[in-house]
Amino acid sequence: MQGIVTHQSNKQIRIRFQNGLSFESGVNDILGELVDDNPFVDSKEPDFIVCGPYGNDIPGKSNYVRMGYYCENITPDLGICDWALAYPANWK
Repeated sequence: MQGIVTHQSNKQIRIRFQNGLSFESGVNDILGELVDDNPFVDSKEPDFIVCGPYGNDIPGKSNYVRMGYYCENITPDLGICDWALAYPANWK
């Protein structure tokens, strides 16, 4: 099943969330500020993979950009992702 978040642009951004993150919560909670301007599509052949630190479903290197999403008190591991998104312990 593919999920689509609609908006005004024609170019779809193929993205997958894994390792403890779902498409719906990932788009709403992590990418919420970008939804109005970007059409995120849940894809099995993504351009971007966002993975959390909640398991062992880590994507290997391929033709997509790997982004790690880390919560407070977790140091991003740039050995398993190309980019890291994190927020500090006092972020509200």
